[in-house]
Amino acid sequence: MSAKKTGTLPFNWDKYFVPSKTECVLACYSMSARYWKSYYSELNLPVDLEIWKEFASESFVLYRGTSIRDMMRKTPRAVSEIKEATLPKISEEMEKEKVALEPIELLGLVIKPNTPNGLDSLVPFFQTKPPIPQILVFDRLLMTHNIRGNHHAVLLHSLDFDKEKLFVIDPTKAQLLEPDIYDFRLFQKAWRECQNLQIITYPKDMVTIISGPAVGIVHQAEITEFIRKEDG
Repeated sequence: MSAKKTGTLPFNWDKYFVPSKTECVLACYSMSARYWKSYYSELNLPVDLEIWKEFASESFVLYRGTSIRDMMRKTPRAVSEIKEATLPKISEEMEKEKVALEPIELLGLVIKPNTPNGLDSLVPFFQTKPPIPQILVFDRLLMTHNIRGNHHAVLLHSLDFDKEKLFVIDPTKAQLLEPDIYDFRLFQKAWRECQNLQIITYPKDMVTIISGPAVGIVHQAEITEFIRKEDG
């Protein structure tokens, strides 16, 4: 890829940011949900920020340390009127061997895990209209101290290939309210520790051109835009 800065996720900090000190994956999902709600008001998603804070900080305390799929199996208590998402059961051995890539649905949004080859594969998601939120899961302690630790999740804000920097939205840094900056080399090592896990979200009533290989790698030619069903 030629050196350049990607597009930017149009993230409104006042409207979308959801903090959490414990469940970063769910906080990133909550921010993605609030982002999509701003574009598609018909989505059956809670508007109240406090509901999302509960979802991201309290509802899944007992699930901490389990797989991402397990964490997303139940809806939060505060929005119990939404039907529980159902997931195919997979063994612990399967979880250890590979990341399960089957899309699931939660609170009206499709959650699709991918394991792209590298940072280049994240660029097409900035080129859709609107851009697609991307949750990246990595070993934060490995990145910062070169010691294996717990998984962490952030929402990708932008990539700068000239400076070799990632700009991310970290739900654990509520006081920052601006993108945190990571070095490509350090991040990629920590990302590989989590099998380059990327999680995208999009409304279930939208049609996408996502037809990449079974491993979930998405190429620019394979995802050019979202097409709303009513426009199709």
